[in-house]
Amino acid sequence: MELIELESQNQAATLRQYLFRKEAQQMKLLRELQMVYPITLDPKKGYLIRDLRLPVDISTTTVPEEEISAALGFCCHLVFMTSKYLTISLRYRLFCNSSRSAIQMDANTFLPLFTARSVEREHLERGMDLLGANVDCILMNLGIDYTPKSHILARIKRIFDHVVEGEIPLHDNGIH
Repeated sequence: MELIELESQNQAATLRQYLFRKEAQQMKLLRELQMVYPITLDPKKGYLIRDLRLPVDISTTTVPEEEISAALGFCCHLVFMTSKYLTISLRYRLFCNSSRSAIQMDANTFLPLFTARSVEREHLERGMDLLGANVDCILMNLGIDYTPKSHILARIKRIFDHVVEGEIPLHDNGIH
């Protein structure tokens, strides 16, 4: 009986060590991702990703279409990579293609994550809502409190503030 208990303790210790290394690696990868895609809040311009503006309301903004498309492309790639690094499945599949990214709503519906004359605003807004739902999915999986209707970049920044700064553990595995 003592041998089984000792073996169980050794396996638990090995698992704790593995989970610690995995979490450290995830934090390192997210820190590097945060350096590639810095999110800042400018008092005059609002939230920026890599110094590009991403307005809340795309239909009444004066931000050029190319800037919005590039910012959405960065945002899409950032959400995609964050989910991969944290091994969190997203609700909606992302297609990262720089300033021509898209999101899959269902088996036959793909919505744009870019602006162009040929893109209907309703489709773009719905795509942005689904991208926001993916961010919310990551937040919920990590158990991070957030304001659902806040700016998408504010919610992504919240993920990084908590995970990279170590404010919360990535996993509560119940192993002590």
